[in-house]
Amino acid sequence: MAGWDLTHERATTSELERLVDLSVDMLCVMSLSSRFLVLNPAWTLTLGWTEEELRGRRAFELIHPDDRERALLEGARLRERGAETHDFEVRCRHRDGSDRWLLWGVRSDGERLYAVVRDVTGRRHDEEALRNSEQWLRKLVQTAHEGIWVLDADDRTVFVNERLEEMLGYGVDEMLGRPVYDFLTEPGQELARSRLASRRRGVSDSQETRLVRKDGEEIWVIVSGSPLTGEDGGYAGTLDMLVDIADRRGREQALRASEERYRNIVETTAEGVWMIDADHRTTYVNRRMAEMLGYTVDEMLGRPVGDFLGADGQPDSALEPRQREVLYVRKDGSRMWGLLSGSPLTNGNGGYGGALAMVSDITERKHAEVERARLAAIVESSPDAIFSTDADHLITSWNRAAERLYGYTEEEAIGQSVFMLAPPAAVEQWREMGGALHRGAQNSFEGEQVHKDGTRLKVESSLSAIHTPDGRVMGALAIVRER
Repeated sequence: MAGWDLTHERATTSELERLVDLSVDMLCVMSLSSRFLVLNPAWTLTLGWTEEELRGRRAFELIHPDDRERALLEGARLRERGAETHDFEVRCRHRDGSDRWLLWGVRSDGERLYAVVRDVTGRRHDEEALRNSEQWLRKLVQTAHEGIWVLDADDRTVFVNERLEEMLGYGVDEMLGRPVYDFLTEPGQELARSRLASRRRGVSDSQETRLVRKDGEEIWVIVSGSPLTGEDGGYAGTLDMLVDIADRRGREQALRASEERYRNIVETTAEGVWMIDADHRTTYVNRRMAEMLGYTVDEMLGRPVGDFLGADGQPDSALEPRQREVLYVRKDGSRMWGLLSGSPLTNGNGGYGGALAMVSDITERKHAEVERARLAAIVESSPDAIFSTDADHLITSWNRAAERLYGYTEEEAIGQSVFMLAPPAAVEQWREMGGALHRGAQNSFEGEQVHKDGTRLKVESSLSAIHTPDGRVMGALAIVRER
């Protein structure tokens, strides 16, 4: 199971152990009847129950009554060896009586269940907020003073709002499915073909054009549009905002209002917004972008984008129209990783006029990825067999050197009793050493251990206790070398 592999990585050094203990992911081992046998501290942080209150208790008791029947059916299926479930979402009761949405991944070895659980309550709340936001946006679109026109990749109408119906005198059913060219003058049709060709190259623009109403009257409008992309990243159509400019004063007021709305959105967004000209000089950044790099807005304006890039950064591609990770240098010299999504801007004549980008700070995520990879590489490249056990002496991690020394693969070893490596006559001695570890002692000894094929191995072993953040012993770490 992918989640359990993370435990394998984190349980091989004290640093990894602490990362696991502080993880928001909840790890546990349960009996087939769903009784908790082993839990990490994340359970207490997420649900409020102490480890002592949860251990021995059935997980089904925490599940919301409306979700319990589904959970019981899934639990029955997991009694078979090798059965597993992924992304199984149910509500569980917090100690304070509230409900938390938990996403379960569980695997069975026929005797125990191994689970990785994540709290997704925030995501569920976000989804509910998104639904409310969608309703709000739908009302906003239908009551907007601008006409809104959405075309598909074949330039056919897939959506119009009420304002656009009023402007052109058509009903929705009369416009849906029809190509945009049906509503344009002949000169406007040629201009539209050129504009839509640019949209397919990722260009956003704003131009004046004439539309033909149902009664034959022509009206002047400003069309501001941007390309839409599909799930595959390809061109999926365009979204246009249309302002009736028959009255020039009305046009100017609409433009000022539109600019103010967009500026307010840009200035309050949680992402950095960065605009450069054709010479790669900064023409605009919002406050968030400046804060991310430790500058004021005025300190960034006019400067080349290359001034803010890491040594390997390329100014000519720092805001190119694709999502990519970019290394920036803050004002204090520290580094910041940003996830950048950019699109080109035109200069009014169809040529390149610069670029606009949205930047998210992903520095913490990148550091975590690098540290995790470094620690995993150290463990996997070690010539010594390294493995760990939980408080019940069950193996929880197993590196490649352990596979070579003992003959068991990681899949065969994880979840098995560590005593399978002990000669029968030494099992009781191993139990005593485990008890000494629980009292805080460390142990090093030489002796024999047992290979998968039954042969005896002469080894040197070093044992140390694995502690929880509050100092309790939760297992043991072994480093073994063949003599």
